[in-house]
Amino acid sequence: MKTLGHEPALDGLRGIAVMAVVLFHTVPQALPGGFLGVDVFFALSGYLITRLLLNEQATRGRIDLWRFYVRRSWRLAPALCLMLLVYITVQLARHGFEQWKTLALDTLLALAYVTNWARAMAWHLPADLGHTWSLAVEEQFYLLWPLLLIGVLKLSHRHGVRVVLVSAMALASMCWRLYLQDQGVSVDRLYNGTDVRAETLLWGALLALLRFNETAQQERRWLDPVMQWVIPILLIGLWLGAQWTEAWIYSVGITAVSGMSVLLIQGLHSGSWKILSMALSVGWLVHLGRISYGIYLWHFPILRWLLESPMDAWSRLAFTVALSLVVASLSFHFMEKPLLERRDRRG
Repeated sequence: MKTLGHEPALDGLRGIAVMAVVLFHTVPQALPGGFLGVDVFFALSGYLITRLLLNEQATRGRIDLWRFYVRRSWRLAPALCLMLLVYITVQLARHGFEQWKTLALDTLLALAYVTNWARAMAWHLPADLGHTWSLAVEEQFYLLWPLLLIGVLKLSHRHGVRVVLVSAMALASMCWRLYLQDQGVSVDRLYNGTDVRAETLLWGALLALLRFNETAQQERRWLDPVMQWVIPILLIGLWLGAQWTEAWIYSVGITAVSGMSVLLIQGLHSGSWKILSMALSVGWLVHLGRISYGIYLWHFPILRWLLESPMDAWSRLAFTVALSLVVASLSFHFMEKPLLERRDRRG
């Protein structure tokens, strides 16, 4: 059994992933596949959350669901509420109550973590808060996955059976997406639905299950010097060339990116990809990763406000990044971090 330790390179990976998303939203022609940075986040989330749950099961003898949900809420909700409060204030100052119905609906969807389904079903497309779809997918996963994991752990004590069960869940999500695509559902449905995007989170969870059982790990170290360069190059190639509307993204693309993300996480957290790990552990990248949640939250409303300015795309990118970094840093150091420290002190 391995305990969960902090790996700075994973923070660096978060930093790169969030900047890929920001670049995609701001200057999509420069990085058309930057949207795949979200899949890296999904894989990381599935991996780290499952490691935490498995560690609790091993040390406490059970998974405390209430404790898990409260800790997730302390981590995610305050920063989201702050962003929404500022967003509402700015919108009311700029437009008054002319658009209050749309403003209220967008905000409620974000607070309820269901923006993804509003988009998937083409029921409502939030303009300034559309990016909260990925937060909704993760939150819905956090709600259901601990229950499913407890079921898997209770169903069998055999490691192999548990691996098969989690693998089957990931494959079921993939096959369901392929079926829906074959039925001609919209790209929005394939892009936003939790059921079809859970695959990536579940592959991350599977990696956590494999790494948590020491006897199950069979590291092929002779491949590490090759893989630590091949995987990043392939991911960067996809970021440069993929288009989110292309059909192959939803047939094989998401699964391929999921696999590459999981291999990347495995190599970094195992310590076997030393050169890449050192590159991703650079101080400024680690800092970007630590405040990546805030960057993701703030960058899109900031970008939407800047779209009304006469500046060109690259100037808009510079302002979006700069303002997002400032606001995310302030949010992290003066609200998120103190609240997390208080949470940990209270247990």
